[in-house]
Order: sequence, then structure tokens, then C-alpha cells
Amino acid sequence: MIVKEQALQQAIELAVSHYDCFYERGGVKLEIISISDVQLSECRLYPSEGLDGSNLEKCTGGRCNASFRITYKSHQDKNLQIKEIRYCEHVDFDVADYKEEKFIVKITNKRLTL
Repeated sequence: MIVKEQALQQAIELAVSHYDCFYERGGVKLEIISISDVQLSECRLYPSEGLDGSNLEKCTGGRCNASFRITYKSHQDKNLQIKEIRYCEHVDFDVADYKEEKFIVKITNKRLTL
């Protein structure tokens, strides 16, 4: 049970760390350099009815919140890199595949606002 939960969490963290459509409040898109140290919270999995660790491979997706360390280029000075810890609510994801206790997850939000 714990192995599947960890595998799903790692897949979500990997998907968030490779996502590139982050926006600041005000609608400005960030030019992402890197995302690391992803931490998930308030994770809800779909389908929620009857879903537990023993049948986690039936998870089709879900929603969670995420905090992470982000590095991006400044809008004013492209040579300047800004490093911050940011928080994002309502990260939606789909489970694209599950094989040999490994999940492949895709972020389905068109954009994530920080």
C-alpha cells in the first residue's frame, strides 16, 4: 500500500517539477528555469469512492496543492534569476499510465497561478 502511495506522489511531484505554465497574479507568465523540492498537500484522488491503497492503480487522477522552490527569469532583467518558495492551489492531474507499480501523471491545468 505505501509503495503505491509513494509512487503516485513521486509521479505528481515529477509532473509539477516539469510543468512550465506558471503565472504570477496579474496574468504574467513566468519563464521557468527550474522547480524543485515539491511538497504536496490536501491530495484528493479520483475516483474517490472505494479507492484505497490496495487498489490505488485504479486512480484516474485528482487534485492537490503544492509548494516548491522555483527559479525563473526576471521580467525586468533577463539576466537575473529569481529563486523563491511558492505555493499553488488546485493542481489537477490525470493518471496517464500505470505499469509495474509506476505511475505516469500529467498536469491538466491550462495554467497555474501562484
